[in-house]
Amino acid sequence: MEVTTDREQATLILHASDVNQKVNDDKTGTRLAKALLGIPTLLPANVSVELLELDGNVLWAYNCVKAQSPNHNVQSLSEAIAKHLKNYLESTEAHNNPHY
Repeated sequence: MEVTTDREQATLILHASDVNQKVNDDKTGTRLAKALLGIPTLLPANVSVELLELDGNVLWAYNCVKAQSPNHNVQSLSEAIAKHLKNYLESTEAHNNPHY
């Protein structure tokens, strides 16, 4: 399998939703108290991805939710998606697909 960004050469498309991250709605005093006490602010974020055939048939889908510090959410989401997509692509089911 070869990865490409050229739709003309693609046999599959990986489509992802926008990352949805909760906004910290703690009051200023609460944020300050948590910071002084060393309590991390964990904000949940989620994203959904689908691996599609060119005709729109969904081969694989994954919804990922992580609660990390705001600066680490996107990286954590990306790593989880990559891990699960790799597992799918390496599975027997995926190898039986004619796209591989």
